[in-house]
Amino acid sequence: MCSTSLRHPHQIFSGVSVPSPPPWPAPTSPSLSQTFTTSSSLQWKESKDQNKKRVARVLSHLQRNLRSVHKRKVAWPAEESISPNLSLSEYLMAILRPIVDLFNQLHSPNVLKTPMEYVQLDFGESILGATFTAEDFKIQCLTAPIVLCLPNSLFDSKGNISSHVEYALSKALEFKPLTPSIIVTNFKDITVFFAPACNPPEPVFERVSSTQSSLALRVISTACLNDALPAGHYINVPRPDMEVGGNLILPEGPPQDPKQPLLADEQVFATHYRHSDFDFVTLVRDRSRALQFFRWHEHVQQQCSNPVIFALSIHSTPRKFQQTQRHILRRYNANHLS
Repeated sequence: MCSTSLRHPHQIFSGVSVPSPPPWPAPTSPSLSQTFTTSSSLQWKESKDQNKKRVARVLSHLQRNLRSVHKRKVAWPAEESISPNLSLSEYLMAILRPIVDLFNQLHSPNVLKTPMEYVQLDFGESILGATFTAEDFKIQCLTAPIVLCLPNSLFDSKGNISSHVEYALSKALEFKPLTPSIIVTNFKDITVFFAPACNPPEPVFERVSSTQSSLALRVISTACLNDALPAGHYINVPRPDMEVGGNLILPEGPPQDPKQPLLADEQVFATHYRHSDFDFVTLVRDRSRALQFFRWHEHVQQQCSNPVIFALSIHSTPRKFQQTQRHILRRYNANHLS
């Protein structure tokens, strides 16, 4: 029996040893060398506008969510490893199956009453596929992305999408016409196709470069699935403003002991420069401190001879930001795809 340990969610994408994929079996027919014909009329275009790169956006979305739950831990195999003696379908499952384990442990209590599942697909013509499903997807009309794996290059010598990939895309869209994204790989290269149901409305694709394509496939598939699901539920991002009781006021600003005597107005006027210099908790519970805040606010307004109006240029001098703020550190090490 495989032992488990508790791990931080982000470690699932970096702490696994991934061997090279097994070789594709020799084709039993000459179909792989022929030109495939499809009934799809979609004209896929490569997205080259850096400001519209969707892969970067969905990865950033996943990163923000994982950062929000970085203190949580999920049960995971103590020594996750992928056997080098797997078939191609088993290898693909070993890469993608942990994605559902992640969501099944990080979701909010409102969703996934029955666990999310990994679904293996086979479209023939040496096209392996996978997707994800759950009862909630049917109830909420959600569609998960599809992952396709096939041999040979994804593009021809002219840089055009190969006919085999075009055929695989048409099969995937026949299976799930509303799928938001299709991730295609040959375990060397990865290309993400965004269907016209998404923004932008035209069908586009983005190529992804990575020195660890199999591990990158897990990350990108997780990010695309996360992007297709309602925010904050399938990865239960903490929202203190929604979850605490109505009578509880969260700390904001420097904490102050309400038992300490009130400072003189002159001292407050000289040392307080912004709203964040006041403790919100004591302001809403201590009338004398609230009145002092309003006096400070009036004092600040009187010091400004010219009111700030629209289109006014303001010149300022930094108040030694480097000396007043602590050095900002990452919560955990960043792991790049390449």
